[in-house]
Amino acid sequence: MLDNYLEKLKHKPEHVRRNTALVASGVITGIIVLIWAFSLGSRFGGDKQAKGADPFAIIKNAFGEIIHRAKPASQTGLVQQGAIELKGDSK
Repeated sequence: MLDNYLEKLKHKPEHVRRNTALVASGVITGIIVLIWAFSLGSRFGGDKQAKGADPFAIIKNAFGEIIHRAKPASQTGLVQQGAIELKGDSK
């Protein structure tokens, strides 16, 4: 069945073959991402996965923490006004 499809695909124009390859790679990537997402709970949560923890919530929380840590210090209020002076700055 797959052999027949591939044989027919060989005779189609190049743009059709490229589109087919793009769709196939997207589907395969999506399956891999889903498997990865559902396995996150067992890596980070241990018993939480057995209790029905949502793997997408785990991903969301992880990215939220990464973004929070990546914010510049001026946005988080950790920079004191005038704490840094540049060389040659005369007051």
